[in-house]
Amino acid sequence: MLESLSLSDSALPSTSPDATSDKPPRRKKRWVAAILSFLFPGLGQVYAGYPRRGMTIALTLWAISFLVFHFRLLQYPAGLFLWIVAGLIVLAAVMIDAAVLARRESESPKRIGWRSSYIAMASVVVVSAIFPRAAGLPPHARPFKVPSASMCPTICEHERIIANMTAYKNRMPERGDLILLRQPSFGEALLIKRVIATGGDTVRQGSQGEILVNGRPLAPLSICDKPRIGDQMRSEAIDFESTTVPGGSFFVVGDNLNNSLDSRTREFGFVTGDQIRGKPLYLYWSPVFSRIGCKVR
Repeated sequence: MLESLSLSDSALPSTSPDATSDKPPRRKKRWVAAILSFLFPGLGQVYAGYPRRGMTIALTLWAISFLVFHFRLLQYPAGLFLWIVAGLIVLAAVMIDAAVLARRESESPKRIGWRSSYIAMASVVVVSAIFPRAAGLPPHARPFKVPSASMCPTICEHERIIANMTAYKNRMPERGDLILLRQPSFGEALLIKRVIATGGDTVRQGSQGEILVNGRPLAPLSICDKPRIGDQMRSEAIDFESTTVPGGSFFVVGDNLNNSLDSRTREFGFVTGDQIRGKPLYLYWSPVFSRIGCKVR
């Protein structure tokens, strides 16, 4: 007597769509996740399989950046210092988080649709790209390195400043103000000078070589700490002729009076409003540590 044999369902090879289409999960590399979050905070989390987390990080950092820039907190030394320190700490935390999530995903993978993953990645890149990063500055605040000693002891050679590029957008500088200006003979370079006279003022040289504006000597400089001046200062006075400043123009000098090319020379001349680009605010770096954070005025 023949005995019919039948295989149980469990012994049969599976033919379900999921079983045939599934591939071994791709191992998430921790260093890749960390690098992606360094370039675009939140992108490493998306790569590790956590798109919502990545989007939340990207949008949160965007919102914080918007508030910082909107209230112009980087115009103050403390604001810039806290921004840089906090930015580095947050960036490190986001990178570590991405690496940990990538390791977790490799050990216990989740299924995420490729469309959702790519959309989240693109969104994080766009959000990060349309606004300045943690190490960046808003458009109205720009960093500059000072290549000369013409403004010493207020701003000396090799020091670095933050300047407000919109400070004179709605007003013209007054006597005593510092300005960033573009002088045609210097090409695209921006110069720092001090306005000592405006339209209608008379500037002349005193008997001792001092500068007199409307008959009065220049006010003494106010600096927060003494720099290492060394050979940046010179003793030779620059002679110039008495002059009256035309309307709408400014007479500017460098605070290092004996070592500055400025309105006292014909080749430099007067400065007009369309040459003014911004206003120096403070030193964010100096070889003299005690001068870091000094307001320049």
